[in-house]
Amino acid sequence: MELTTDAILKGPIWHNTLEKLVGTVFETQWEVYALCITIGMMYDGQIDTEAMVPADYEIDPHTVGRNVLGKGSNKSLLEFMFQSALVTTKHLELDEDARLQLAFDDKKKPDFNPIGFLTKFANFGIMKIAEVIDETEDVETLEALMTFLNSTYESGANAADDDFLIVDDFP
Repeated sequence: MELTTDAILKGPIWHNTLEKLVGTVFETQWEVYALCITIGMMYDGQIDTEAMVPADYEIDPHTVGRNVLGKGSNKSLLEFMFQSALVTTKHLELDEDARLQLAFDDKKKPDFNPIGFLTKFANFGIMKIAEVIDETEDVETLEALMTFLNSTYESGANAADDDFLIVDDFP
């Protein structure tokens, strides 16, 4: 996977959640971004980045730079997540052969931005995390996040059908 762009994390949900988690629960924005991708992939939920930004919102987006994304283990994880998402998601209208070629043939390049594609999963994931930690402080935040992750892992996504749709707007 060729990394040609930064991950752009737009909107108040990203801003507020990153402000709350980075430096307390997580060391970097990269760690939150990676976790959010996995949550979005587990639910097979995506939200377009532009749908994360209310009309009058003016705070600059957070970013995870391509230099961070391209570091050894980070890049390997992103490639694995991208391959997994290509093969499993219902958000791509590709047949099985096309999915497998995109996932595993280095000569075959997608006609979309892989980081943008993964960021849509991360947008869904950050919404789930924000719901869980919204009303918490300090240790309560860590406990709420841990409980959410444990229950999600133990029960699987097990989500309602509407959680598997592309969400254009959020509440």
